[in-house]
Amino acid sequence: MRRLGLTRPDLLGLLGVAVFAGTYPATRLAVGGGVDPLMNASVRILGAGVLAFVVLLVTRTPRPAWGMLPRFALAGAGVGIVFPLCLGFALQIVPASHGAVVMAALPLATTTYACLRGHAWPSGKFWLAGAAAALLVLAFSWRHATGTTEAGVGAADALLVLAMLGAAVGYVEGAKLTTPERPGWQVISWALVALLPFMGPVACWRLTTLTTEVTPVAWTALAYGTVFSMYLGFFPWYRAMQQAGVARISQWQYLQPFLAIAYAVVLLGERVDAVDLALVLAVVGAIAWGRRK
Repeated sequence: MRRLGLTRPDLLGLLGVAVFAGTYPATRLAVGGGVDPLMNASVRILGAGVLAFVVLLVTRTPRPAWGMLPRFALAGAGVGIVFPLCLGFALQIVPASHGAVVMAALPLATTTYACLRGHAWPSGKFWLAGAAAALLVLAFSWRHATGTTEAGVGAADALLVLAMLGAAVGYVEGAKLTTPERPGWQVISWALVALLPFMGPVACWRLTTLTTEVTPVAWTALAYGTVFSMYLGFFPWYRAMQQAGVARISQWQYLQPFLAIAYAVVLLGERVDAVDLALVLAVVGAIAWGRRK
């Protein structure tokens, strides 16, 4: 791995990306099977929050200072409320693959927000490589964004922009809270617990007032979003960003749409071809070039 320039934080970041990429087809399967977007977002927080509370209780993790709880809540709100809620509404309109169209800019949005929050600005080479990778991902995504009306695209893309901003805020705020003494699993755990009093009652209300039948596949997809997308995926992700920096690790997000399509091939029956594979290799090349000193 050293010959490829991959460090331990890089591998942790790739693991996080692999987990988060499943969020797109999982959300599409959930909202298409009877789970409305509000239920999708609130139940994810309820389930992951209860799991996090149990983990914190079993490990006897010290509670952060009361003054820090709003920071945890902000990180949790970005990735736990804004992102899944907006993504759920968007994927009621467009296919899962279309979700990668706007999300192609997520690494740049994450890095920009990190810089505004006090991180050092990357070099011009980094931004050039990021722009090239974003354009390649956009080209890839548009090839798969089929079956959508023009009227729907505008509304869906606006929702995806909001989802992207929510994710960027949640990623950076969570990374800033992560330290060697407070690893990523503690950060996401406290972030979810801080949201339980607000989103727990919403989830209980939606679960007890269901008017449509939820399919077994939708329940399974919701379970994935709860356990993996909302909780376990942040263990390696926050740790990687804390160790190697937001700018470096966020670049791996350019691979996320490709992984999402790979999952969609299996779960949703989508197809890829030689052009798609060429675009994947080009994105990997742009990331490798941007990371070279």
